[in-house]
Amino acid sequence: MSRFLFPAIIISILGTGCQSETDAMRVICDAPTSCTECMKAIPDLRMTLLAKHINKNLSHRETRTLFSVLGSQDQKTKIQTLSERTQKLGITSCPLLDQLKASPPPAP
Repeated sequence: MSRFLFPAIIISILGTGCQSETDAMRVICDAPTSCTECMKAIPDLRMTLLAKHINKNLSHRETRTLFSVLGSQDQKTKIQTLSERTQKLGITSCPLLDQLKASPPPAP
């Protein structure tokens, strides 16, 4: 049975891209300040470029799933989800969360 354990561990590590959950959340949180292309873009394109930047730099499987879910949530729920996750991981600074809190919700 132990001969199957080692390959399972290797597959598990490769599947997450060796990125910790905290590092992955840092990718999401820091995207507004780390994506230089996003900062230079016109406002209408900024969120699309931000999402592409995050997808390109995110390899932690569970956090990729979380990021996909965030895309379908309304602003209030996104703020709640990000707040809970950053709190859980001990992340005290999240520019994306700050940006969401400062932005008015989109008109219905």
